Amino acid sequence: AFPPSVEPELVVAQAQYVRTVYRCMRTTLNDEVLPVNLNEGIFMLAWLCLLTRRFTGLEGSALVPGVDCINHSAEPNASSDWDEDSGAVVVRALRNLEAGQEVLICYGGYSNPILWRTYGFTLSPSVEPTWTCTFTEPELLSAVSGLPVSIESQESRDALLEELQGLPNIHLDGESISDELAGLLQMLASVQGVSSIAVVRRLVESRLAMMSSAPQDPLLESALEKLHTSGSITALDGADSVRVRISEYLCLLAHMEVLNELEPHHAAASGPRRALPQDLASRMEGLRSEFRVIQKAGMLGNAAT
Repeated sequence: AFPPSVEPELVVAQAQYVRTVYRCMRTTLNDEVLPVNLNEGIFMLAWLCLLTRRFTGLEGSALVPGVDCINHSAEPNASSDWDEDSGAVVVRALRNLEAGQEVLICYGGYSNPILWRTYGFTLSPSVEPTWTCTFTEPELLSAVSGLPVSIESQESRDALLEELQGLPNIHLDGESISDELAGLLQMLASVQGVSSIAVVRRLVESRLAMMSSAPQDPLLESALEKLHTSGSITALDGADSVRVRISEYLCLLAHMEVLNELEPHHAAASGPRRALPQDLASRMEGLRSEFRVIQKAGMLGNAAT
């Protein structure tokens, strides 16, 4: 575990889900349909193979032995694409390669939390393509239930709390508004007396506060101090647990910066703030623009303009 990140918790939940699927399959399907040697361990392994080693083509997903052993890089030297003419996945070099040089492809523009949760590894923060932070259902319910609302709005808020139960985890992306956040904002905007931007702010502030108050990993503390001292992401690195939390921290900083721009009175009330790392500031224009579009659409409640 590496608090306050919920990533280990999400990995456990995913494993429990796979076990539940296996047990349901065992109790529902006839033994004649299932392979003789199938057990929970083999089923889990097969599930992980589909999760981490499948390639998508025109006919759907497929496992491609050999190609699925190629490692990931944010700066790949080869591509792996479905070739319609040959009906196969073709690996092509993107530049000249030396004899014996490792061939690297890109699995996708994933953040370190997603890479760690899915594949079990992370990248140096300097080459991480984006930053993410995931919030669980209890965190979302706490953010909504703690909002000050009028007596007239309490019934609407209580109905909203019931509706929010069972929603997917809320996933924030440091460079754009995620689908989960967009859906949440749309839902919140339809509820009288509930401010969408206040809910997002409570989520972000609560996790940042946990990062400040929880017992800290000295390596993480050192990395964050280096971040603010140097003002650059390129100076950061660490173990997987540190890299995951750095990604979450950068994602939270990006969202807090945009929220404060939308509500300058909140920024003024919170007092002096540390300067945003230059690398982060230069990569969050997409997030800023999308929040302004959402604001113009009236989906942020009473955000100051």
